[in-house]
Amino acid sequence: SITAYGRINSVDFNGDFNGNLVSYSGGIGSVRITNGSFRPGNRIEAQDGSIDSVLVTGGHLMGSIIAEENIGTVIVAPGADGFWGDIGINPNLSQFVRFDNLRNQMPPGVAPDPTFQGPRIQAGGNISLVDVQRASMWESSIVAGFSVSRVHVYGVILNDNVTPGIGGSYVVAGDSIG
Repeated sequence: SITAYGRINSVDFNGDFNGNLVSYSGGIGSVRITNGSFRPGNRIEAQDGSIDSVLVTGGHLMGSIIAEENIGTVIVAPGADGFWGDIGINPNLSQFVRFDNLRNQMPPGVAPDPTFQGPRIQAGGNISLVDVQRASMWESSIVAGFSVSRVHVYGVILNDNVTPGIGGSYVVAGDSIG
C-alpha cells in the first residue's frame, strides 16, 4: 500500500496491484496499471481532493476508486497482448484457466461468490468518464454527488449468475447522468 499526506502525482504499476493507494490531502494525479489487475477489496482514494485518471490496460478493475471531490477518467483498456479486462469479477473467467504463459484469466484467489463483489467508483462531485473498452461491468456501482458525464461499457452491466437478487450494478448521480 501507498499512503501520502499530500498529493500523489503519478503512480505506475506493471502487473497486479493488491494494495491501497490513499492521499489524505491534495488528491491523486494519474494511476496506471499495465498487464495486471487492481485486486478486489482495495481502494484508490483521495480523501481531500480529486483523482485525475485511472487507466488499467490489459487487466481487471476490481478495487474501488473513491474521491471526496471529482474523478476525471476511469478507463479499462485492452492490452497489446489481446487481454481485455472487466470492471468487477467476470463469472465467465477463471483463476485456473491460463491466458498466456505469464498469467491466468483472473488473479489468484479471485472467483465469483453470492455477495456483491464489484467495486465502487464514487466521487463527491463529478465523474467525467468511465470507459470499459472491450469487456463488461459486473456488480459494480458508479456514484457521483453531482453528475456523471459519460459511461461506456462495451459489453454488459449485470450481476453474476451466483448472486441472488437485483441491485448489484448501478449508476447514480445527484443531479445528472449523461
